[in-house]
Order: sequence, then C-alpha cells, then structure tokens
Amino acid sequence: MDEQPSRGRVWAGTRTGKAVLVGGIATTVVVAIVILPLSIAGILAFLDSNKLRAQEGDRVDFVYTGMYDSNGTVFDSSTLYDQVIGSNSLLVSFDQQLVGMEPGVEKAFVIPAADGYPSGPFAGYDLRFEVTITRLVRGGTVMYP
Repeated sequence: MDEQPSRGRVWAGTRTGKAVLVGGIATTVVVAIVILPLSIAGILAFLDSNKLRAQEGDRVDFVYTGMYDSNGTVFDSSTLYDQVIGSNSLLVSFDQQLVGMEPGVEKAFVIPAADGYPSGPFAGYDLRFEVTITRLVRGGTVMYP
C-alpha cells in the first residue's frame, strides 16, 4: 500500500513514480549535456559549409603583402590585383591558395622555395603572403561584396 503524502511534501505519485521522475530528470540532464554540444557543432558546421568560398573559375580582386618568410622583409604589396582562379597567370601554388578562401577574411600562407619562383630575386626563398579577397565574381554575377 502506498504511503500518503503528508502536508508540505510534494509527491509525483508513488515511490516508484518518484524514482522515475528523478531518473527522468537525470536522463534529461545527461542527454542535454551530450546532445547540446553536438547540436551546436552541427549548426556551426552547417553555417560554415554555407559560407561563400572562392573556387576555380571565379574572378577575384584581392590585396596582398608578400614577404620573405625568414625575416619578414616585405618585397611586394598590392592594393588591388585582379585574377581568374585557375588561369595560371600566377604561381600555381599561390593560385591554389585562393581556392576555398572566404572573401573579406585575410589568409596567410607560405610558399616553399621548391614551389616558388625558379629564377630571379625570389628564387630559393620561402615566401609568405597575406591575402584578402575584396571582390568575387562567379559566372558574371558579383557574389561579394
């Protein structure tokens, strides 16, 4: 026979009912702790996957600073450079770094000497570039800004 609640005590039903209630709360807390971060990670991954990214064939305008990686001495900078990604008018390794870039976000990368200029003043040096895409046109449509 079930115990009757006394004044001032809150019962969810029988003693078994209380155990289920407590178990339910504990289960809910555990599920929230495990599932919530996964949900947030999933949302962030979804948002990241929907960001505009440069791809081969896009026409991009970008600004850049080029420097020797060993000492940071700037050898070149541009306030604006126009490029069709994949047209091979730049170093292939530089061109490849543009693919996947998010417009408006600076990207820094190093081109190793082996992938850089074969001759001239930059030959034999690792070169560091800081690049920001300022305009992106895809299929004749301005996508950014």
